[in-house]
Amino acid sequence: MATVKILYNDTADRLERYLKNHLEQNKSEGKSVQQTEHLVFLDGMTQDFFQVQSDFNTRGNNALHLIQSWSPQESKQLKPEDIHAMGIEMANQFAPGHQYVVQTHTDQAHHHNHIVINPVHLETGKRIQNKLENVRTLREVNDSIAKERGLSVLPPQESLKRPGPNEKARRIENYRGKSYIVDLAQKADFARGLATNYDEYVALLSGFNITARIENQNITYFYPGREVGKRGRNLTPELDKPALEKKFAHNRERLGLDTPRALEPLVSRRSEGLTQPRTEILEQSVIPIEEIQNAKTQSIRNYCQKEKIRMTRNEKGQTVLLNREHVEIGEYSWINHRNKTQGTLIDFVANHRKTSLLHAVSIINANPKLMMLFQ
Repeated sequence: MATVKILYNDTADRLERYLKNHLEQNKSEGKSVQQTEHLVFLDGMTQDFFQVQSDFNTRGNNALHLIQSWSPQESKQLKPEDIHAMGIEMANQFAPGHQYVVQTHTDQAHHHNHIVINPVHLETGKRIQNKLENVRTLREVNDSIAKERGLSVLPPQESLKRPGPNEKARRIENYRGKSYIVDLAQKADFARGLATNYDEYVALLSGFNITARIENQNITYFYPGREVGKRGRNLTPELDKPALEKKFAHNRERLGLDTPRALEPLVSRRSEGLTQPRTEILEQSVIPIEEIQNAKTQSIRNYCQKEKIRMTRNEKGQTVLLNREHVEIGEYSWINHRNKTQGTLIDFVANHRKTSLLHAVSIINANPKLMMLFQ
């Protein structure tokens, strides 16, 4: 599957250093690298680009960076010289009359071309502008090159639109595997299914090392290892403030938290072979909240595999318990579709081990000292 993207904010000097370093590293390892220089040499590319742009007195980005990639499956089938030839064809069709350098990298599972283009035409001085139509043109050229060689391409953009994380993240996941945006949305969706207020919501997210900043009008999520946050409305409407507050109210109503009730014992009730979600009781106890949140955010599926609890997939593709197909098993939560109860790994372990919620937390966290709190 061939994909291509264009980066307007790369600089020629950074790209020149990067491509030179790649050449030197491969040379030291005795490996050859496919490279083509058109109307410019890599050594001195930055200065040449700058000179052309100065001659025409034009300002803007001093380099365009195209990355043309293939899926790991097709990368294994293609020769480096074939991949390189497609990069040259891409540069010639997208930017005829422009200086460029094409370098092919095969050191990753998805082989790819780095195509560095001077955005200013050598003769006319016309600049390639940062416009959406150029992205469309680039995609059309790339698809045409791939199809001519019998290679697959991404489906039309319209078919990839769906509720949930934005389309770009879905496209990344479809092509390369797990996207951090999709992972962020899935974990936030798990947290919203259990939280009854923002404090609980933020605490649950912290169990995944995700930070949430609550503002007057917005909520911003920060994924571990990422400095730039994602607004909730850019992930999915359900993760923005209005929808979250409605979900919190629904969760409070479902749990009966809007009416006074006595503190119940730390023992789970059972129905249809699974516990009803009672972990909110733990949060009223002396157990450290960090222990509870850590236990809540452990994988139920991993526990089932470890304990040899058999699972299967139903006709909808959902993971369910074998012989109890009404119990759907998610990564971090379960739901009993027969009696409409749901919960986390804490409830699940309490039922499986026929023990209290407190003991379940101590089992999950491998912390037997917790039981001393109630001895």
